[in-house]
This record gives sequence, C-alpha cells and structure tokens, in this order.
Amino acid sequence: MPNIVLRNILLAFFVCLFLSSVFALQDINNSVNEDLSALIQKINVKLGEGKLTKKDLAEEILEFDRLIVKYKNQKSDDAAEFMLWKGKLFQEVLKDEETAHKTFLQLKKEYPSSDSAAEADAFLLSLKLRVGVEFPDFQANDINGKPLSLDQFKNKVVLIDFWATWCPPCVDEMPNIVKAYNKYHDQGFEIIGISLDQNENKFLRFIEDNGMTWRQYYDGKGGQNKLARMYSIDSIPSTFLIDADGKIIAKNLRGSALEEAIKEAVAKL
Repeated sequence: MPNIVLRNILLAFFVCLFLSSVFALQDINNSVNEDLSALIQKINVKLGEGKLTKKDLAEEILEFDRLIVKYKNQKSDDAAEFMLWKGKLFQEVLKDEETAHKTFLQLKKEYPSSDSAAEADAFLLSLKLRVGVEFPDFQANDINGKPLSLDQFKNKVVLIDFWATWCPPCVDEMPNIVKAYNKYHDQGFEIIGISLDQNENKFLRFIEDNGMTWRQYYDGKGGQNKLARMYSIDSIPSTFLIDADGKIIAKNLRGSALEEAIKEAVAKL
C-alpha cells in the first residue's frame, strides 16, 4: 500500500486534471460532460482511498472503453475525449507508459482532426522517453569544453540527470546519487549531469562542494537549456537510467530504489 504522501500527491494530480477539465468540457454536449465528469469523480474517490493499481481501477478502465464505443457513432470528438483521458490515466496514475502510448496513437489514428488528437501530441512527445526504448543520443560540450554524448559511454550503465541547484528535490537527492556513483563507478556506472541552472558560479561551487566529479552539461539558459528542450523536460529532477545497450531501464528513481537498480544493471555488464 502506498504511503500517505504518495497517495495524496497522486490524488491531488488527478483532482487538478478533473478541475481543469470542467472548463475544457464546456463546449461538449451535456451527456458527454456528465459521463466524463462522473467517471473522473469515481476515479478520484478510489485514489483518495489509496487504490492505485489496474486491478483497483479495472471497473473504471472498462467504463472508459464502454463510453468510447458509446460515443464513437455519435460524434468522433466525444469518443476522442474519453480516449485521451484513458491515456492520461495509464500514463500519470497507473504508470503504464506502453499502454498510454498505444492509446494516444490509436486516438491520433482514429480521430486525427479532433482537439484531443492535438493534445495527445504533447503526451506522445514525452512518451518517446518511456522505459524500454533507446535513449536518443545528443552532441554537446561539457563544462570543460570537451565533446559529450551518450555514445561515449557504450557498454556502461548511465544515469542521465536533469537537475539544478535551485531545485530542492534535486539537492535533497544528490547525496544518494553521489553515494551510488562512488560505490558503482568502478563497476561501469557513469552519470551525465544536465544542469538547468543560470548562475554559473553557484552551479560550479555546488558540484565542487558535493563531490560531483562526473561529466556535466551547462549552458546557463535555465528552463530553456538546450538538452532539456531537446528531450521535452518540463520538470526536475528528471532522471533516466540507461543500460549497456542504450535503452531506458528506469526513470526517476530515488534513494535505495535507484541504488538497487544500478546494482542490478552493472551486474549484467
């Protein structure tokens, strides 16, 4: 059972989605509005009870499918709206990125001219970096002016860490990352830091004070950091654990979960 903090975060997220949907649904006919609102409210209740698994939400998932069929023959935009929200549920709550990806692609294929299809584009962009796919390489220079790319770390386990000194969760997690680096670096573990800082002196002082000896990319553009924009990173910390084949094996792990994943990955080298 998830702890109360996690439960509250997920509940708050979906409640926010629901509240924002009230305005988005103004132009949709009343029956669709009522059906979608009622379904999201049912989901909110279960999230509030800590029910966050596919098994817990099986009834609601089936309800999404029933309503998609119901409105498919009436107005394509309405069915697309339900498909969009089904994809959001799988991506943001159930953390099933593969099903979310398939759902958004189906939406785009069946209702290409709908407003929901346009909105799905943003979700599909973020899902390009889902677990199981190869992390797209980049070409940049590190803070010492040396060429930096993922290709340089072939046959290594790599953590790509989008972070900043002004991000409290990033700062809080850094001791765990430093510990993992020191423990597993000799076994084939590497880190590529991508800083969204704007204050270069503060950034350089922080990495020195905290023993962050791995390669770093910094361009001083903050949220408009070139690599952050390239990968559509809109929140930090954002981390990707890459295996020796260049594929994403985990995302946004923290603390002991991160160390355990690194341990398992380097054992396969």
